[in-house]
Amino acid sequence: MALLALGINYRQRWSWLVIPTWITAVATLGLFAGAVVTAVYAQKTFASQAEELHEQRVFNGRQVAFNDKQLEILQNQRKLALEADRRQRTGHSSPGTWACVGSPCSPDWPAHCP
Repeated sequence: MALLALGINYRQRWSWLVIPTWITAVATLGLFAGAVVTAVYAQKTFASQAEELHEQRVFNGRQVAFNDKQLEILQNQRKLALEADRRQRTGHSSPGTWACVGSPCSPDWPAHCP
């Protein structure tokens, strides 16, 4: 519309052959305006996605730390389970104590058992 106003204002000669040129010019301006709106929308979308990506990376960092701690706990539990299984097979109930096997009347009764 602005180009049409400028053309009339500068007293351009009108002919039917100029109309397609004006239509093309107006359509081009419309496409340009659409491209500007699209670029603004794309920039806003990109900014929000970048923020979401940052939040996801922070969460992933915390998750890695949590997983490492959980792995350490599971490894310690496995070590304790293996140690308990080993002690059960050898007959020791806990480190530093003895399990008295047999009865006080038997000859193999240890002297340190009550």
